[in-house]
Amino acid sequence: MWHVGRVAHPGYELQKATGKPVPGPSAIAARGGAFHDLPGNPGYITPTAIEDRRTIVEEYAQATRNAKKAGFDGVELHNANGYLPNQFLENHSNKRTDKYGGSVENRMRFSLEILDEIFKIYPRSRVGIKLSPSGGYNDMGPVDESKDPKHASYEALLEQYVPFVKKLDSLGLGYIQMMRPGFGATKYDEEQRGYEDLDIFKDFRPLVKNAKVPFQTLVNQKFNPKIQILIIVFRELSVHAGRGRGTYRFGES
Repeated sequence: MWHVGRVAHPGYELQKATGKPVPGPSAIAARGGAFHDLPGNPGYITPTAIEDRRTIVEEYAQATRNAKKAGFDGVELHNANGYLPNQFLENHSNKRTDKYGGSVENRMRFSLEILDEIFKIYPRSRVGIKLSPSGGYNDMGPVDESKDPKHASYEALLEQYVPFVKKLDSLGLGYIQMMRPGFGATKYDEEQRGYEDLDIFKDFRPLVKNAKVPFQTLVNQKFNPKIQILIIVFRELSVHAGRGRGTYRFGES
């Protein structure tokens, strides 16, 4: 389930068809983008701050109903790579003063409300979420606003993502997917955004205790042919196999 938020562009016909401006949690543009299939290769624009988040949450709910109707076994919430839920989650892109901005708990609220709507349509074991805590792509990466509001830091990253991962794990999700560092630029205008030294195995794997299928992915840019395991930990996962249904069990690697 994917909403790009502030990294959309009003020049696209699909965006025009919505009759709505490009939305974001706050009127803060991302840096680094270029739309090569639009005349002049424009970059990201300053989005219009979302006034009523319920309209967006309902769009996610409708998309989930559409997926169910189409026969999908489950859905994944794309909460990574600088797209809308990720924009709400991180403090440099979310400067709201309502209950969806400010504290870590407030900034998690938008994603959790979307998941609540998805849970009304699919069982929790059929719902996953994708995270990119190391930041980088689309000008993402948590900052310590009291010490250095311009550069992402390891401490700010943990302050944001440790409680979020713990909360997600308590929900009974089918899986939590995390991206390793290395996807997208790590600096914008000489400001550090991505944190390249993050070890998601050390910092986050111990936090995942209840998700049915926790796993982690490698990004293409840093693929090591000697490491061919994309799905690291499985407990049990039922999937469609052709026209039949099978249950596949995997051991931890």
